[in-house]
Amino acid sequence: MAVAGLPLAWVFVRVLLDIRECRIAAALLAAAAVCYGGSLASFLGYGPAVEAQIRPIITAAPLLLAHWLLFTAIVANARFVVLDAQGLVAVRRRPKAKRPEITVKHPAVKSAQSTAASSSANATVGISRESVQTVKTPADSSRWVDGSRFERERYDAGEDEESSDGERRLSKSDRKKLRKIKTQGRAAR
Repeated sequence: MAVAGLPLAWVFVRVLLDIRECRIAAALLAAAAVCYGGSLASFLGYGPAVEAQIRPIITAAPLLLAHWLLFTAIVANARFVVLDAQGLVAVRRRPKAKRPEITVKHPAVKSAQSTAASSSANATVGISRESVQTVKTPADSSRWVDGSRFERERYDAGEDEESSDGERRLSKSDRKKLRKIKTQGRAAR
């Protein structure tokens, strides 16, 4: 039993690590493991001394309960996964450790650092500190980051390269960058 139990224990630990986000499923899985252990202990004779007629019941009852708890854990985790895929599960954020403050000697970068630190909604991932510029106007979802061009409401495949107002259509990469910037703005709120 020990040889067969080691791979099963490894599978149990991996499953428990996979479902730890769903607390209900993790608790049900742990309860099922306790019931399986109780049934195994009763089967090996480590339980209370009882009559021979009752002994199979004492062994089978925790085993049946463990099977039901395992089934319920699987259903609870499946429900959690479906709700998470639909975006209906609130994300629990872990507290992050504070990073030490970086000191910079260049005065233009210092002002850009203070501006970027004060408004996290304007900060963008992947931009060096030297290229950060102060913002003259607040962010507007209908404009590009530099304020030069409006975002279009819809994109027609059959439309000419030039739109009616003389501006060129946004390329696929431009639209992708714009969507990324918009989602970063939503995450900052």
